[in-house]
Amino acid sequence: MSEPRKITLDDVDRILNEHPTLGEYGYNHPDADTAEELDISRRRLRRQVADIQSAYDWLLTLHPLPDGGLWPTSYSLKHDGERSGKIGYVTNGAMIVAALLAQLPMRLDPPNPAVRVALTAPRPTPPADGFTA
Repeated sequence: MSEPRKITLDDVDRILNEHPTLGEYGYNHPDADTAEELDISRRRLRRQVADIQSAYDWLLTLHPLPDGGLWPTSYSLKHDGERSGKIGYVTNGAMIVAALLAQLPMRLDPPNPAVRVALTAPRPTPPADGFTA
């Protein structure tokens, strides 16, 4: 996971260059079926640097997911952050760019990649001779 920092348009452009099918609503989204629609979607995403920053800062507060856990998708994380009140409305594409910039482990399953983070800290392992609630 990365350290806190300021996200720039250059950062967003780098991610978009590395991920040519990523648009405002995720990868290979039906609202961006044509080259023209995808270009419009990507231009909109480039205007969301402040939203990407907000999502990035929030993602850095989350916890690594233990092995074997169910990975949340970028879309579910977007809604979790919005419901928590920690971030305002962000697009799925903004959440994906933020997760990529935060260098979080991801499975790039279109349109909503899975991100290996948990909203809560993992429970401690109970001692072999004791009980924890």
